[in-house]
Amino acid sequence: SPSDDYLSEIVSSTVRGLSYDIAWNDTYWCADDEKNGAAFYCYYPFIIDCDKAYVAEINDKIAGLATSFMPTRLSRDDYGYVDGFVTYMSEEKLSIVLEYYYQHEGNEEFYLTALNFNMKTGEEISIQEMLPAFEFMADFREGCEIQNGYYVTEVLDKMTNEDIQAAILDP
Repeated sequence: SPSDDYLSEIVSSTVRGLSYDIAWNDTYWCADDEKNGAAFYCYYPFIIDCDKAYVAEINDKIAGLATSFMPTRLSRDDYGYVDGFVTYMSEEKLSIVLEYYYQHEGNEEFYLTALNFNMKTGEEISIQEMLPAFEFMADFREGCEIQNGYYVTEVLDKMTNEDIQAAILDP
């Protein structure tokens, strides 16, 4: 949950009482042949209850990216999903993370991507603009130590905040 002391999984962290709210789009695709067993699920957030002109554009970007992961053709027993999360929500900023998983002919793909928006202007912003680097790195180091233990922390202790941030932003 968002109140956990450590990072264990991605969870949504929606906030009530803002000038906008979040709803969820839930889409399911399956092969035409019911015996095929192939399925792909897509679940992602979108903005509602907001009178800003740019909200439709933000929602289009979120939906466009979420549905872009959908395979053009489902083969027998393919399975996949896109799961969306609101990882940060305030009057000033909104961050959406999309988790993509696809299993096809014994191969698996997994991918995470984020969309970040300035909610005052509607502009897409970089991850660096979401959170001051020092605050982010302190939280990251602490969460990593709790979740991953000493061996990973030992490696991180030999790296500067700039090195870690560069590795996270450009793996």
